[in-house]
Amino acid sequence: MIRYTPAAQLEIEEFKTPFELKLDADNRWVKLGQVTPSDQLASIYYEHLQADKGLAALNARIAIGAMTIKHKLVLPDREAVATIQENPYMQYFLGLDQFHPEPLFDTSVFVDLRKRMGEDTFDKFNGALIEKAARKPTPKRVKVKDAAGQEDTVDQYSQEGGRA
Repeated sequence: MIRYTPAAQLEIEEFKTPFELKLDADNRWVKLGQVTPSDQLASIYYEHLQADKGLAALNARIAIGAMTIKHKLVLPDREAVATIQENPYMQYFLGLDQFHPEPLFDTSVFVDLRKRMGEDTFDKFNGALIEKAARKPTPKRVKVKDAAGQEDTVDQYSQEGGRA
């Protein structure tokens, strides 16, 4: 059995937390979720699964997102599971529609994913991400001052390709 949460998930304002807190649209995990080609990565992930055999596979968005978090933050398997468990932004990135305070999966999932997917799959993931990044405008870093006169560096995007 194959389960998948499509990339066109609910809006960030609809994500429910037990804290009655709205997620910040400028959070790095929210932004990463918006640019990650989840549907394309899920297709690559499912190339290694058989729909009619074995237990239900972990949702591709969760599996791929968890591996992304683990590698981006350079976390051991156990720490990655705990970090995802504690972070509503990461859970949103994984395609969930509300915060889950319990672990989403066992640490052994990472071992299974590494065995099942192998280096070729990660090369395909990297290719898809690089292709997506090549189409995205590169921001120019500029210095600005806020109302209090404090200097900060921000991304400025060109008018033709992305945010203004």
